Amino acid sequence: MQLFRHLLIFGMITIHAACAQKTASADISKVHVFAETRHMGNVPVDENGNQGRGYYIVYKVYLEIKGDHIPEWTAAVKSGKTLPLSNTETLSGAAILIGKNAATGEAVNITPAKGNHFYKLEFVNNQVADNDDPTDSITLKGKYKGANISYPVTTITPLETMPVP
Repeated sequence: MQLFRHLLIFGMITIHAACAQKTASADISKVHVFAETRHMGNVPVDENGNQGRGYYIVYKVYLEIKGDHIPEWTAAVKSGKTLPLSNTETLSGAAILIGKNAATGEAVNITPAKGNHFYKLEFVNNQVADNDDPTDSITLKGKYKGANISYPVTTITPLETMPVP
């Protein structure tokens, strides 16, 4: 009976360790996330003529990378919804102008530390609900060295968008 208990506990620990997701930290120095609301030119309607949302939110993620090992990002989870990865880009150079902070109206610039570079990800939320807050936390999902990883981000800066006529 004692042997059975030890085998059961060992099996549960092994399964838990194999299924657990790691939090990514390798080679990521900083993470900046920005939310930009974009308005559509035409407002969609359903088959009954009911007007849908005339906007969607793009989450721009700038990962400051120390080395060349970049996780393979696949999606983000926001308010319980999985947002697919829509664009990736490696950026090099000095300061990057992101846009204007919606709360302060000030220009938002980010600059990597010496020897670092930015890796940009974009996730699009096409199904914005009434209770969605663009500044709530977001969790990045992906793979790194063969393991599933997650990277939670709690600070999201809203950006100003172009005025709607």
